[in-house]
Amino acid sequence: MNLQDLGYKNLANLAWEVQRWRLTVPSLCGAILLSQFVLATDPVQAQPPAPVLPGLPAAPPAGPEEEGAALLPEYLFGPVTNEAIETMLVDSEIDLNDRAMKASRIHALADMYRSSRSWHGDFNGFRVRNSIATELELNVWKQQVDDYFKRRIKNLEGIMKEKDAYQQKADQLVRIRRDNQRRVLSQIYSNPRYAGKPESVMNELLVGFSNTPIGYGVGLEEYFATNPSHSNWDLSPEMFESLRVKSPKNKGGQLEFSLSDPVPLQLDWWPPVFREQLFQAAIRNVEAKRDQLMALSERNPQLPIEAINAFDDAMAQLSVEFYSVFPPPWQNMPTERVLELIAAERHLIQVSREVEAIRDRGTLNAMTRGQYFDPLRDGENAATLIAWMTRTGMQFASPRPGHEDAYATLMGQMKEMFVIFGDPLPDPEAPLPKTNPRRATDIPRPQ
Repeated sequence: MNLQDLGYKNLANLAWEVQRWRLTVPSLCGAILLSQFVLATDPVQAQPPAPVLPGLPAAPPAGPEEEGAALLPEYLFGPVTNEAIETMLVDSEIDLNDRAMKASRIHALADMYRSSRSWHGDFNGFRVRNSIATELELNVWKQQVDDYFKRRIKNLEGIMKEKDAYQQKADQLVRIRRDNQRRVLSQIYSNPRYAGKPESVMNELLVGFSNTPIGYGVGLEEYFATNPSHSNWDLSPEMFESLRVKSPKNKGGQLEFSLSDPVPLQLDWWPPVFREQLFQAAIRNVEAKRDQLMALSERNPQLPIEAINAFDDAMAQLSVEFYSVFPPPWQNMPTERVLELIAAERHLIQVSREVEAIRDRGTLNAMTRGQYFDPLRDGENAATLIAWMTRTGMQFASPRPGHEDAYATLMGQMKEMFVIFGDPLPDPEAPLPKTNPRRATDIPRPQ
């Protein structure tokens, strides 16, 4: 730069800067030299000995603690053992029975080892502390895995015990059912004039015939090929009008019908209570809705749900009127009147079950394909009737008033046949059948 080109003001500024640096540089250099001299003459501080673990080198000693620095616990400077860890946990005043709290404390100790201030300046010491922290965390992790599988084993043992209890309950139900059957059949054996509800006795006899050739449809001709004495067990067509059967339960609904007319909702008979003048209007409404269902069924077997609901509403109205006139309990009424009310209530329940079954089926056909009763084939004699009822799962229903003679005749025939062809009485000491091929007790327990 040509100084002649600079003005008077610029020359004055330059001279002032040169003078300032001449005064500042010696002081700055002196301060730097003094600091280097102090660092060079400072004695080396000794570090405490580091814990020595197998396979790891010892850390160099560290200098004395700085003033104001936080004091580290003594267990940070000793070898880590199980006893040392327990001492750490006891000193921390935690509940050693609480595994979650204990694990959290050990994780905190591991973090403390990693962040130990005295070892940050030394790689070897930091490696020792990091290995200690990792070992602590691995021990906690192994304990957690062990606890997890122990819980699973306990849960499986509880589930298997529960299955064993269910199996014992099922065995007990089978035993009770077998004892009841033996009691009833013993009474029939010992007393041919055993008096009871005919439908109950005949249903018990059906159970007794279920495991015999009669129950499987073997005709009497196989037993009496040359002896026509089995004609005593033939059935007359008039008996089919009196005998009423019940279909197997289906979703709460159950149909009841006679063998001569397998159509449900046969409202040709009402209990004495409903024949009183108080209920005639409601009865006519129910019968009208039933006739409407029959007319629709003749045109299309699949009934519309609206027609079924209309009949159900009519029955509900009849029930409301019945309980409004005779509100329970019926304690202050004569015994004969109470029995009539109970019969009327049972009739309402039976019709309601039939409505539920019809709503589920969508048709008035009481029998599905394969269940149709053929009087010439299935009603030839008592044996063929037993085979048909066993095959279809039907049961005898209560007789209508005035039709008890047909039940008495058939019950006598079934008793005679059971004495000759029936299955022997079950042995109460015989082992129960295994209802479940793989019981919970067959599953090996984990050791």
